[in-house]
Amino acid sequence: MQLRNLIATIVIILGLGGCASTQPVTEADRTFEKVVDAPSYSKDQIYTSTKIWIAENFKSAKSVIELDSKEDGIIIGNGIIQYPCSGMECLASRH
Repeated sequence: MQLRNLIATIVIILGLGGCASTQPVTEADRTFEKVVDAPSYSKDQIYTSTKIWIAENFKSAKSVIELDSKEDGIIIGNGIIQYPCSGMECLASRH
C-alpha cells in the first residue's frame, strides 16, 4: 500500500510541476496574418482555392471557418496549425 501511495505522490508532483513551467502565449505569438497579392487570379479562383486549402489542412473546415461570404470575398477562420513548419511535420494532422 505504501508503494501505491508513493507512486501516486510522484505522479501528482510531476503533473503539477509540468503545469508550473507553462508560460502564457502572447497574442502576437498566437496570431499569424499574411497578405499576398495575386493579380493573375480572379476573386472566385482565390476564394475557391482558399476553401480547398482549409478543407485539406484542417480536420473540420466547418469548425475552423467563422465567417464565409463568397459575395464579399471574405473567409475568416480560427484554427491551430504548426507554424513555422518544414518537411513532413507540415503534413501532420491539424485541429
